[in-house]
Amino acid sequence: MKIRLKYEDETMIKKMLVVVVGLMLMGLVGCSTDEPETAADKAKESLSKAVEATKEAAHDTAAATKEAVHDAAQATKEVAHDAAQATEEAAHDAKKAMK
Repeated sequence: MKIRLKYEDETMIKKMLVVVVGLMLMGLVGCSTDEPETAADKAKESLSKAVEATKEAAHDTAAATKEAVHDAAQATKEVAHDAAQATEEAAHDAKKAMK
C-alpha cells in the first residue's frame, strides 16, 4: 500500500532537508585551520543541530503518515457503510417491486 503525503508535508520535509544540509555546510565553512579546537566545536554543534532537525523531520513525517493512514481508514469505513446501506435499500426496493 503506497501512502501519498499531502503537498504541505512534502514541502515541509524538503525544507527540513535543506536546513540540515545548510547546517552541515555552515559547520564545514566555519571550520578553520587556525582554530582547530573551535572548529571542532563548531562542527560538533552543527552536527548536533542537523541531528535534531533530522529527528524533528522524522517525527513530523511519522505523524503525517499516521494521519494519512487514519484518514484512509476512515474513508474506507465510510465507503463500506454507504455501500452496505445502498445494498439494503436496493434489496428493499426489489422486494417491494416483486409484491
